[in-house]
Amino acid sequence: MQVNLEAVGPTQVIRAAHQAKLLTEKDTEKLLLMIKDRNHSSHIYKEETADKIVGNIAVYYQLMKKYIDKLTPLD
Repeated sequence: MQVNLEAVGPTQVIRAAHQAKLLTEKDTEKLLLMIKDRNHSSHIYKEETADKIVGNIAVYYQLMKKYIDKLTPLD
């Protein structure tokens, strides 16, 4: 299946992928939170915030792996 997405930037790409039914609602929410955490990580001044983001990394890794595996063609 080929899908053409006209989106610029990570947030727009995630939303367009969701609209194209490539992402579930739950995964879309997690990916948008991942982008938000990424943006906040460059301006962290509280250890509590940094710890929260670090705690989310394993979830983000599994989510990204799921879609990389799904989108990578088999040889």
